[in-house]
Amino acid sequence: MPEENVVRQQVRVAVVAPDTVTEAGLIHLLQNEERLRLVPPADGEAEVVVVAMDTVTDRTLSELSALPTRAATLVVCKEQWRADVPTAVERGVRAVLDRKNCSTATLVKTVLMLGHGGGALPATLQGKLLDRIRRTGQKNPDPYTLSPRETEILQLLSEGHSLRKIAARICYSERTVKNILYGVMGRLGCRSRTQAVSWAIRAGLI
Repeated sequence: MPEENVVRQQVRVAVVAPDTVTEAGLIHLLQNEERLRLVPPADGEAEVVVVAMDTVTDRTLSELSALPTRAATLVVCKEQWRADVPTAVERGVRAVLDRKNCSTATLVKTVLMLGHGGGALPATLQGKLLDRIRRTGQKNPDPYTLSPRETEILQLLSEGHSLRKIAARICYSERTVKNILYGVMGRLGCRSRTQAVSWAIRAGLI
């Protein structure tokens, strides 16, 4: 295959890690694959972003809001997954790999899959996502359509806290809190935050 065709078909991938050692290790696993082209995360050109996380929670997932919005995210995690799966998908997560079992071949294969529009969530996370979709599609939403974080935000709203104070309390950005609220209002068919709070009160969540 001509070199120019190989370059044209390369998937642009960026690496984000909590420390330089982990970042260097991931780059080392990816840099010799001719079908991939490493780009800086700050450039916003990545089609796939590989994110290393020690612990995956709703709080750590909030950091993904700074990544390129069009990029598919592959999370390489060290510990057990603890975050809300639909929230992760909303923030661009399309694949999850266990760091202990992350070989070069598996990592490259997954990045290429995401670069061509695919996904690779573990079976347990797929099950949670499908269950949420099923419940959300019901005519009358039930309390389980809200994640613990969404419920907490509505609880704080009901107590009269501003979005800025809520964001500071749960260590999210104010923009992320607004996005979560818009998502809740959309799923519940509410036109305002007040209606969403009222729904949560009637459902016995707060």
